[in-house]
Amino acid sequence: MTAAKPILLAEDNPRDAELALAAMEEEHISDKVVLCHDGAEVLDYLYCRGSSDDKAQALSHFFALESILKSEGKLPVNVKIFIESEEEGGSGSTPRFDEAHRDLLACDAVLISDTSWPSPKVPTIIYALRGITYFQVKVVGSTHDLHSGMYGGKVPNALNAMAQIIASFHDKNGKIAIEGVYDDVLPLSAEEKQSFAKVAESDEDLKKEIGVTELFGEKGFTSSERNWARPALDVNGIWGGYSGTGSKTVIAAEGSFKASIRLVANQKREKIDTCIKAHIRKFTPPGVKAEIEFLHGAGAVMVATSHPLIACAQDSIEEAFGARALLVREGASIPIAETFISALNAPPIMMGFGLHNDLIHSPNERSRVDHFYKGIESCIHFYQKAASVKLAP
Repeated sequence: MTAAKPILLAEDNPRDAELALAAMEEEHISDKVVLCHDGAEVLDYLYCRGSSDDKAQALSHFFALESILKSEGKLPVNVKIFIESEEEGGSGSTPRFDEAHRDLLACDAVLISDTSWPSPKVPTIIYALRGITYFQVKVVGSTHDLHSGMYGGKVPNALNAMAQIIASFHDKNGKIAIEGVYDDVLPLSAEEKQSFAKVAESDEDLKKEIGVTELFGEKGFTSSERNWARPALDVNGIWGGYSGTGSKTVIAAEGSFKASIRLVANQKREKIDTCIKAHIRKFTPPGVKAEIEFLHGAGAVMVATSHPLIACAQDSIEEAFGARALLVREGASIPIAETFISALNAPPIMMGFGLHNDLIHSPNERSRVDHFYKGIESCIHFYQKAASVKLAP
């Protein structure tokens, strides 16, 4: 390896392509890749599961490398391609593989295209991602379901108790009420706040886009600041008792819910997990017990905006799309990014081409065709420009 030829690891994650639920099958425009036009504005889209997250973005690299090889006969930098398919599964085998094969995967940086822009006219490079801790809680009361006429008013109800626990997670100002969660959260700089404001979608546009009348979150911060730089707790699923057709007057013996906290830079997942357990023990009502299981998680990621390959990514997008990419954070997580830093000491350079309104993880997920082609062009520019970047040893 020489300084003139950095080693880049290009990462792909095909697992997202399988996320659409079978129950949503009939809602899809097609199970195949199709091109459509969007109303009066002539825009071609690729519609299919995982089209934006992350098929089109990942393929941009393969076509870029193919183009360079056909035109130049060789690549300007050393490239290793890493394909993993368990991001949403969370089995943990990929981090273990990375730790065990550091020499095989050794590189100077990891180029990831798995992020999105707020609009086609506002390209962005992501320098920080939130992490996540995902947990499940089972609340148990009686040994079996009870008749509410015979026992109502006498015994604790597991579902009522579960509702009390969930209600304790936030205070009246939308702040997470779990003690210790904010201990290590870093404040935003004035420069970051200004940068966020340049790309942030207006609250009115956001409400219209997702069909809500009000937004929610910690007071004292804008919507983008809450999403990109503050932790967020959400209940992701809930079940228990009777939910079939008609009525069944039972006092449920047990109920469960799944929840997650998105973590920000400098927060440690192990500490947050301890805080969660202590909070649930404190707010579990007498007469029931709560069983807590942590299912998976990932740490938050932050890359120094001064890294030369970030400027390289900005230059590449500008040449392909005609606009300079702004540097912002993102509220989502890419779990493997943390592993690349911890196991390989390789910063992830997150140069994505998706859009916030691509409907990822939803029926009729789509990806703009022009972004696909310009994404290929951006990748070509990046690999060529990276060859002249001088990296610290």
